[in-house]
Amino acid sequence: MGLSLFSKRKRPLHLGPYPMEKIKRVDETTTLIIDDEVKRTPARANGFFRARFGDFGEKAKTEVKRFVIKSPVSAAMRRAIETLVPIQDGETASEKA
Repeated sequence: MGLSLFSKRKRPLHLGPYPMEKIKRVDETTTLIIDDEVKRTPARANGFFRARFGDFGEKAKTEVKRFVIKSPVSAAMRRAIETLVPIQDGETASEKA
């Protein structure tokens, strides 16, 4: 199989497998969403935050502190990621690159 899979594509690889550029864009959603029936869950409700706050017990609370360094690749990238955290919520670019 290998790279021969990509040689038979009709579309450029960077556009992906589906022609999303043909989808008609609209201002309002076309799916009925009833706000009272859709439960909002805060970002803090995910498993990592819940483990950090002890919702899953003491063992998970202590282990969540070191799960990044358990993988060699993650441990190597940790310093680079920590450097980028302060700028992740900065201004967005005024124009597309």
